[in-house]
Amino acid sequence: MRSAMIAGVSAFAFVSITSGAAATPCEDLGAGTFLPAKSLAALVEQARAAGIKKDEFETTAQYQARLAKAGTSLAGSTFVVEFPLEGGFQFDADRGVVTYSKYALDGQCLIDDFQLPSEVKAKRFGSGGGYGNSAYCFSKTVKRTPGKPYTASNSFGAQVEVQPVHSSGIGIFLGIGSLLQDIFTGKQSYEVQTPLFSVNLSGDAARSLKENAAVLMVVVPQPPFFYQGSYYIEPKIDSPTEVFNTTDYVVADVQCVALADTKLGKVYQMRYLIRQN
Repeated sequence: MRSAMIAGVSAFAFVSITSGAAATPCEDLGAGTFLPAKSLAALVEQARAAGIKKDEFETTAQYQARLAKAGTSLAGSTFVVEFPLEGGFQFDADRGVVTYSKYALDGQCLIDDFQLPSEVKAKRFGSGGGYGNSAYCFSKTVKRTPGKPYTASNSFGAQVEVQPVHSSGIGIFLGIGSLLQDIFTGKQSYEVQTPLFSVNLSGDAARSLKENAAVLMVVVPQPPFFYQGSYYIEPKIDSPTEVFNTTDYVVADVQCVALADTKLGKVYQMRYLIRQN
């Protein structure tokens, strides 16, 4: 376990890393003080401006050449992103151990990979070798707007009042990988029983972490830099909420993540993600 002081920043914040640093950004999470932060929303907007879509009449080689020629402020840049960590917290007071469930940050996202444009689908996550395909991302809903409720019925005539919800979010799109892979080990998710994070803390430190926890991510944007994804959740009798979601993503590699207390300014544990390409 390594600890370090970090700059106090708000949720969804990022700072750029200078290329001349002796340590890698992931190593800096255990020992460094970072620059003033911007919001992830600003990074997503920067990615939106840099995003270059592939023309339907353009070959992959032509598209890659155009990307290389265009160049952007994101190309070759590395950022540290502060991402909220919600849920999954457990504290064993007798042992003085805080754990976060692996499901608190599993990288699964609700994106139909069949709807992805080819330049986004080309972004791979993991080494492959598994079965099926799944989209991986980290995302956060930033706005939920309820619509006008309506009455619906199923084929058996059962009726229920449905509440439509229109939501929007921002996030980081990691790529397409094997179905149900663990983002840290590459194994099948059901084979991994270890928690996301496990650290020894006093009661006071654990209380502060529960209230102020965040994950710091080392993020390296990749072409095509920006993608807007969407999903739809159909209402059911036992879950009568209809969801229409649109999420704006920066397309990127996430090299590592670290558990942090943003109030105390401490980094408690860092983990590397599996290889991305």
